[in-house]
Amino acid sequence: MKNFCFIILPTIIAISILQGFTDKTSLSLTANTIQMDKGAEYNININGKRPGLTYHWTSSDDNVVEVNSKNGIIKAMNYGEALIHCLITDTNGENVNLSSKVTVGVDELSPQLKVNKFDLKPEDEFDINIARKIINSKYKWTSSNKEVIRVKASNGFVTAVGFGEAKVTCTITAPDKHLIVLSATINVRDGSSNIIWEDDFNLEILDSNKWGYEYGYVRNFEMQDYTDRVENAFLRDGHLVLKALKDENGAWTSASVHTNNKLEIGNARIEARIKLPYESGAFPAFWMLGADYEVDYSIQRTRGDSWPEAREIDIIETFGKVSKVQGGVYFIANPNDRYLTQHSAKSNDIDISQFHTYAVEKSDKTIKFYYDNNLYYTHVITDDGLKEPFYILLNLAVGASGGIPDPDISEMEMMVDYVRVTALEGVPVTQVEAITLDINEFRGNIGDVKKVNARLLPLAAQDRTITWISSDPTIATVYGGYVRLLKEGTCTISAISANGITRTLKVICN
Repeated sequence: MKNFCFIILPTIIAISILQGFTDKTSLSLTANTIQMDKGAEYNININGKRPGLTYHWTSSDDNVVEVNSKNGIIKAMNYGEALIHCLITDTNGENVNLSSKVTVGVDELSPQLKVNKFDLKPEDEFDINIARKIINSKYKWTSSNKEVIRVKASNGFVTAVGFGEAKVTCTITAPDKHLIVLSATINVRDGSSNIIWEDDFNLEILDSNKWGYEYGYVRNFEMQDYTDRVENAFLRDGHLVLKALKDENGAWTSASVHTNNKLEIGNARIEARIKLPYESGAFPAFWMLGADYEVDYSIQRTRGDSWPEAREIDIIETFGKVSKVQGGVYFIANPNDRYLTQHSAKSNDIDISQFHTYAVEKSDKTIKFYYDNNLYYTHVITDDGLKEPFYILLNLAVGASGGIPDPDISEMEMMVDYVRVTALEGVPVTQVEAITLDINEFRGNIGDVKKVNARLLPLAAQDRTITWISSDPTIATVYGGYVRLLKEGTCTISAISANGITRTLKVICN
């Protein structure tokens, strides 16, 4: 009997192979719909895979999703949608075609990694974490290079074990079998990163945790109204696009984004890679305002030309069809002055319609202005307000100093590849260790407004952002430290640093 069994078993396998498809319904892809970060990879694979069949993979659009024709490993290349097909053929030439729909890009309602690009040094540990998790989903984490990064499969806790770069991928299986594939790139290098904050615009939409919008008419007697419409501000191929548009009535709209109350910077290098419009009427800028200029941009229309209250650092701005960029500082030198004092300079001739890197290096003594790492202006600080924190703005204005647009111009674009804030050379990245408030309690009546001043320690901490939160906004609201009493009651106002240090005060409305 033993000899008989060993003789018949190969025969059964051979018959199975010759028969080809014994049951086509047993073959299926491991995922029918997949949503992926740009740059992420995933092995679709096949359920019911068996010997004797050939498998050939194709993509309906290689520009969106590439697929290895032999093994079904896909890579998200650009935002969009593509169908991935697997043609399965048996020994008789009979075919089965399986397909999976792949969407590249994660929207604001989907799960997202809280960080998708960062640096570590050997032996560092980090919890990547996920925002907007889906209940009852399965999460599996993997590392592309275990010699560089090890990751716990269940929770995304990573450990740096060697030098180099690795991609950590989280595959989320939702209850409806929809897959979401997220990835983070980690560089392990000797010494800690000097990056404080950055945005490389590789999401589907602008990150609302990093940027806000200006609205309506703002300043300078410019021609445009600022909006948050996707026609005026959107992400395309890993770039932020600010687009000015003229409607059929000749009215212009555009966009201006800012980090007010989201990122406020002390001494650091602030840079961006930008392509500027070379058009009559174009007035784009990459600049900063003093963080003590607190304005609720959602109701900014009522403020008008109020920005001179703050000091201004123009990293660059241009004016129409020009071949230079201008950088400088502006502030009210005398309390009795109505206008800003300007200290500025222009770069050498460059083609502003191509990408260039523009930057300032801000210290307590000087502010240095660069294009493509060429230093073209140094401002020696005499005004103490320039030593205080600032926030970033990117805007594309029309008119004013840009001149009048040619009548045949109906649109213009400003493109931003990335914005990055790094510690100055030779200066370590320093975290906030404490917050002090100038009052511990605010007691008042309905309608009273009080500015609460916060101080972050040590002074060398570069990210000086403070998030203000009211425990009960029906009793008191807070914006930028301004507390407004709305009804009788007691609540707590919290000031929270970027790294989570918190200080509170009690609010009592009589």
